[in-house]
Amino acid sequence: MKKIFALFLMMVLVLSGSGCAGDSSKIKGGENELSIYMLNDSQTVRKAIACYAATKPDMKINIEVGVPDYDTTVSDALKKLNTRLLSENGPDIIVMDDIKAESYIESGQLLELSNIVDTTENLASGVAENAKYDGKVYTLPLSVTLIANISQTGASIDFSSLGKFNESIKAGNAVVGSFDRQAALWYRTRIEPKLLHENEITEKELKTFYQDLYDHMGMIFGDDEESRFASFQQINLKALAGLSVPYVFFGKIGAAKEYIDTLSYLQMLCSMKEEKGLDFNFCQWQGETMYIPMNSMAISAKSHNREEAAALIKYLISEEGQQQITESTDCIPVNNKVLRSAMENAGKSEHVIGEAGPYVINPFTKGDIDQIFNLLNENSYSVTTDGILMEIIMQGAQDYLNGDISLDAATAQTLKKVGIYFAE
Repeated sequence: MKKIFALFLMMVLVLSGSGCAGDSSKIKGGENELSIYMLNDSQTVRKAIACYAATKPDMKINIEVGVPDYDTTVSDALKKLNTRLLSENGPDIIVMDDIKAESYIESGQLLELSNIVDTTENLASGVAENAKYDGKVYTLPLSVTLIANISQTGASIDFSSLGKFNESIKAGNAVVGSFDRQAALWYRTRIEPKLLHENEITEKELKTFYQDLYDHMGMIFGDDEESRFASFQQINLKALAGLSVPYVFFGKIGAAKEYIDTLSYLQMLCSMKEEKGLDFNFCQWQGETMYIPMNSMAISAKSHNREEAAALIKYLISEEGQQQITESTDCIPVNNKVLRSAMENAGKSEHVIGEAGPYVINPFTKGDIDQIFNLLNENSYSVTTDGILMEIIMQGAQDYLNGDISLDAATAQTLKKVGIYFAE
């Protein structure tokens, strides 16, 4: 059962062709070459690199994926990466998505990128500020993903905790969709921020989370039993948008948390809200609106080609680079000028949405544009996932939800691993 589910998700993650001229090649070493490491494969990174490669036809770029399949764990992949960095045989650029940057910064493994920020026009100020560590910048995202709580207009849905959410869904005789994505989102918005701020989770908090996930698993839309038994591999938990927004709007499901990772999906969300068939608010942590910095790039302190690595990152967050990436991937850019232009010029469009049929998406309103613009430039919380920690928590969830061990055993096993991880 797990293997079928994993194969399905692998198909979802298969990379499509690039939207820019040029391509990246797997080459190793050399002055006119760059090596780029990603923990999990990213289509946006590949397309962005292809855009840069088109401007540098003589540059050979090697892209390496640390977790290429379901047999490789995050912890094993990062151990191999760390060994290579210590032996000065590491990549030039590391995509820091799902990699805890603090330990790499503190050990001197990453170069400072503050100069790139200072010399880049129109970079979203909130994104730039949240990228700082002790006042300096070491990682820079190419795009962002937003996280929204969505529900049918007028429905009484409680998003304050997973347990209360489950009860409000039951009270409305409703269902939710896409269990694996919902589980990941509840973890990222309610559990992980507390873990990363306090370096611990209590037995009661963890047990409650696992129990609430089990309860949540019984309320999934449709008859697809396979969706009830997510394997919780790290690669499954990437920010992939689904169909929650239209499914809520057309009354298929009652409510859900949702990743919003493209401008067109964001436009759909805003359009449906304007039609009064859907309510939403962006998730918050301690009063700040949450967003996920995506495709965050850093330069290894032992890079053999520092200047070219810096040039690549500088290009990709420039207006020209951001424009190309946005046109190629439809991602939500971190360049203010590109972001505002893309939203203001997004016209009406018609889409066929599964069983619901055709739907006309209306343009962004001025209020929509100002809200998103302010989110990336003012009071916001950057969700930076620690992939190893996520793997530990979700492995315990998998073992319990799939019936392999009891709730008490899963909780005890996970708490022990969390304690060891933070002690190290």
